[in-house]
Amino acid sequence: MLLLTPGMSSCAFFYDNHHVRPGFAVHSDRDSEFVADVGEKVERIIDAYTIEFGLPREQLGYLTIVLQGTDTNVIDYTHTPEVLGYYVPIFNFISVDTTDGWPHSDELLDQILMHEIAHHFIVTQYSAASRECWLNEGVAGVMEMTLENGSHFEFPLFNPTLYQLARHVAYTDPEVLDVQALLQKTWTEFHTVGSKEAHYALSWSLVYFILVHYLPADQPFAERVKQLYSMDRAEIVAQESEWIDFLRQYEVESFLLKLATSTAPDSTLTAYWAIRQLGRIRTPNDLRALRGLRDFFDDDDPFKRYVAYEAFLQRLERSRFSFVRRTAWIHETLQEIGEMILSTGEPVPARRQLLRSLGDCVVLQMDWIPVLIQALDSTDGSLRETAAQSLVRLSNKPTVTNPRFWREASSAKRAVEVDEWKLWWQRLAGD
Repeated sequence: MLLLTPGMSSCAFFYDNHHVRPGFAVHSDRDSEFVADVGEKVERIIDAYTIEFGLPREQLGYLTIVLQGTDTNVIDYTHTPEVLGYYVPIFNFISVDTTDGWPHSDELLDQILMHEIAHHFIVTQYSAASRECWLNEGVAGVMEMTLENGSHFEFPLFNPTLYQLARHVAYTDPEVLDVQALLQKTWTEFHTVGSKEAHYALSWSLVYFILVHYLPADQPFAERVKQLYSMDRAEIVAQESEWIDFLRQYEVESFLLKLATSTAPDSTLTAYWAIRQLGRIRTPNDLRALRGLRDFFDDDDPFKRYVAYEAFLQRLERSRFSFVRRTAWIHETLQEIGEMILSTGEPVPARRQLLRSLGDCVVLQMDWIPVLIQALDSTDGSLRETAAQSLVRLSNKPTVTNPRFWREASSAKRAVEVDEWKLWWQRLAGD
């Protein structure tokens, strides 16, 4: 790329919208509001990282960020770091794919931005990281789990997706667990097709292990990162057996439950995040995770309760063992969730989100179809609409799918359709 002026690349002239601030610029063909929102997000991330890395903004140089894609593109990409985003250190250049093909998820976009901006800080602070792929990608993998709500940042550092992949490698391909070889991989070797996903995961896990379980935990993050940069690589290699034990024996449910129980004001985002992760991760002890989630149903924090309800549904739906779903207290808990969804005393947004989640419960559909049918009689139109949408996803029964019908049609017209659902369910349950 030809740099025309300090901090302004030639790419700036080929995009419709721009968000320019001291130290960085965002360019895209997406609409101006989207570009401005991302620009403000980047501003916040840079501010937070300057504190976390202990690196002043004036040392960062000028960062150019291009958001690829338009508001009409439809391209199907899966979430892999090298596809959805990349960083070119020599130009301080970040490219992020924002096409419509991948899910419209603020969480995913945040994660990509956190990851790529972290590369900018890492390479600026320690230039050798541009050649040490394990270090560059490992620290970026730690930082991509940064949490923010617009004014407050938290750094759990733990990456559940990469942990599960690294743990899988530890059990299925032990020959890959060679720290010396991982530390010496060139950029090309690191990104070898068929192995790069494992290299990403192992690099994150090694960096996480050193930062959290080897270096003093009472030291500020910035100090630990600087120690990691300068550690004798032989000292890192010497931790191989302890690192492998961490991959194979770490009790991730206990760790996430501990984070979730925190009531400290500076760890609220982490607590909610940990509960959500308990619903998403795949680990052997489903009952332990489900019991832990069940305990939050009586929490004083209402939002924590609703997050726990949804995570419970997700975890149970994904359980690989049928005996889990047959356990007596599980059945009682499902009844409790159903009652909560139908209760007029609970907030509508929370109930609507749970109704939406029921549409993903294919394994447990026989438990949730009658609840969804009852929700069609709700006095709130948005709940009726969401219940109908979830019913369509769980059954093959022809029905009215027009959202406006469920929100605005007369009670008499809706009653005809609801009665059909009830009759259909009676016949299905009778079979």
